[in-house]
Amino acid sequence: MEKLSAVAKESQSDQLKKLKDLCEKETENLKKKMDKRWKEKFHEAKSQEKSHRVTEEKKAELKQSHVVEAVHCIRRLEDAQAKRLERLLEKHQDIQQQILDEKPKMIWCCCQLLHKDYSSTWTCCRTTVRTGP
Repeated sequence: MEKLSAVAKESQSDQLKKLKDLCEKETENLKKKMDKRWKEKFHEAKSQEKSHRVTEEKKAELKQSHVVEAVHCIRRLEDAQAKRLERLLEKHQDIQQQILDEKPKMIWCCCQLLHKDYSSTWTCCRTTVRTGP
């Protein structure tokens, strides 16, 4: 049982590391996507202007809307990642509880097997003693 519990904990640790790596990659990809979107919006604003120059006021407006959008996207991603982590931790707790719940059953089964083995050995010894060698 202890071995099973140790293996489960090791597996759960690996799952948490993989989830952390996945979250970091998702965040990095989102930042790249948002950066690309910013460049596209800036380029679009630049091409709409006759002089191909964006005024400082327009730049500030674009930056503000980009920041708001980026913050919103990052918060949504972080919320989704937090929920995913919470569900994983709940599953880990369920598995650990199942292991603990099964421990008495396993002990009982082992005791039954030992008793059966002991009984058959005792019967064999008694038969040998009665009949002689």
